[in-house]
Amino acid sequence: MTRSIALACALALAACGSKAPPPTTTPTTEPAPVAAKVLVNVDEEGTAILGFDPVAYHADKKVTPGSGDNAVAHGGGNYWFATPEHKATFSAEPTKFAPQYGGYCAYAMAQGRLSPVMPEVFEIYEGQLLLFTNPEFKKLFDADPAKHK
Repeated sequence: MTRSIALACALALAACGSKAPPPTTTPTTEPAPVAAKVLVNVDEEGTAILGFDPVAYHADKKVTPGSGDNAVAHGGGNYWFATPEHKATFSAEPTKFAPQYGGYCAYAMAQGRLSPVMPEVFEIYEGQLLLFTNPEFKKLFDADPAKHK
């Protein structure tokens, strides 16, 4: 009987081929890149810079309230503008006019912290809008801007 089992196995192997089946492999693929998370300082309604016009900081060198009627969504925030012209200017080059560091305090970011801002405390440094938590933080930043940028 043992002989008949051995013979049956030999016949089965011969019928199927004597080679083991090839291993199955799963092709490896690179994982899809994960989108970088961006922090943007917005209010509970998603409005950036508390509704102040980012283009006015550059063009007029002053804080100017915007209007929800002239709004543009960009980078996780809704930016408001005082005029349709400012809205169009921003829409053409949003990264030029949006505040740096997502609208958080430039000095605090240099210290590795997130801090809310007073939109009235700002400066345009190297063409970029920087906002600050308070006048003291702006003064500390201005003492060595290259170090704190």
